[in-house]
Amino acid sequence: MPNPLYNTQLDFDSIPTWYVVKTFIRPKVAEKKVPFVDLLAKEYNQGGPVRVTHFATHSWSSKFMDTFRALEVFGDDASVWICCFAMTQDRLELVDSNEIFAKPLLAEGTK
Repeated sequence: MPNPLYNTQLDFDSIPTWYVVKTFIRPKVAEKKVPFVDLLAKEYNQGGPVRVTHFATHSWSSKFMDTFRALEVFGDDASVWICCFAMTQDRLELVDSNEIFAKPLLAEGTK
């Protein structure tokens, strides 16, 4: 499928989530086959996993920034599990407890 946005400046307010995942997330995680959030945790070392306060899903066709604006209602202290960042992109399930969101996702208090 040809890329309709090739050689144009990206406007994150108008591009769909699938495009962000295909263009930015999948290439980053392809070699290690880990969730994107694992790469971020290693790069930015924010002290390891935290308890997830909310689970959020999205439509692949939704505008990328619309999804994040919708999450603002949870406030700055929220820890939101978002599937496109927390799940590996080469398989659709949580495979083992070594993935950064395994423990919080399975925790009793997760909404």
